Amino acid sequence: MGLQVCKMSFTPAPGLKRPKTSFIASGFIVALFTVIFALPDPLSADPCYNYTVLNNAWRATDTSSSPHMCDRDVNWVGWYRLYLNGQNVRMPETCVEQNRCGTQVPLWLSGGHPKLEDGVVTRDVCGHFDFYCCYYHSFPIRVKACPDNYYVYGFVTPIYTHSCSAYCADVKSKNTTNFTSVISSTDPCYNYTVLNDSRRSTSYSSSPSMCDRDVNWVGWYRLYLNGQNVRMPETCVPTYRCGTDVPLWLSDGHPKPEDGVVTRDVCGHWNNHCSYYRLLSIRVKACPDNYYVYEFVTPTLHCSTYCADHVSVDPCYNYIVLYDSRRSSNYSSSTLMCDRDVSWVGWYRLYLNGQNV
Repeated sequence: MGLQVCKMSFTPAPGLKRPKTSFIASGFIVALFTVIFALPDPLSADPCYNYTVLNNAWRATDTSSSPHMCDRDVNWVGWYRLYLNGQNVRMPETCVEQNRCGTQVPLWLSGGHPKLEDGVVTRDVCGHFDFYCCYYHSFPIRVKACPDNYYVYGFVTPIYTHSCSAYCADVKSKNTTNFTSVISSTDPCYNYTVLNDSRRSTSYSSSPSMCDRDVNWVGWYRLYLNGQNVRMPETCVPTYRCGTDVPLWLSDGHPKPEDGVVTRDVCGHWNNHCSYYRLLSIRVKACPDNYYVYEFVTPTLHCSTYCADHVSVDPCYNYIVLYDSRRSSNYSSSTLMCDRDVSWVGWYRLYLNGQNV
């Protein structure tokens, strides 16, 4: 086959950079304690698939109890999904009567819930007390709308009050469709197959070679490596990498979210020419929460594969929460902690009392 020209692009996609020893973004710092990445479930970076079920009947907006429940006594870590009697519910978006939700100061969501396409958003939390619906402005929380009509919440320890407060579950939302949208079935950002094969890594070489010609490609795909979100490489990949003979990379760079679905050429490196093969074109889309989906099609070469760029993992969206009050700079104790005894793997984000630090 003859030599064909394919353009190369070195423009980095937004939000995807090579991890460094420290990374500053969105108002918080993620520190690298070791260069070995964690190996979670393929969807663990997405809170829609990594949450704790909160199924307390006393959280219902029509329930009162004595003694009052206090969410400040809960060790909040990660994301939560609300249920009432086994049914999916959400937080209330309007004022809740005092002494409901099993507590004295019921907490409700100000600003409303997001849509699927909004990704992760931050919302204020209000507490009703002394006849004022937002007497207490508690700490903001993160919220995300998920496929299949449910929400997940990044609950944190509520602001301290002399009275007990608790996050409410809206009993009226049990039999309602919260945010069904055509986007959930037609938007490839929410309708894709996870491709999580370590052999596709740009740093991987093996024998025998994989051949994507033998795969029955249908629909859209999202790339993972070791459970972490990655993308296709935008620059030349050495031959015999990505577990194949001819590694395939994306020409012209990735789109921005506002670009919608775009078409990009795919190039194959062979015979010392990065673009020796200009095999085909695929469609690509940038999605909320900093990931891409690809409409892969069957390559024409015998042994070539779509590559996954192992340097494109963003630690700002792939970290472990480190939530231990003993780490506070004003904490002292006769029993000493020793971090040399911890098995440090991947990236970490620090919290104290439910607050980012």
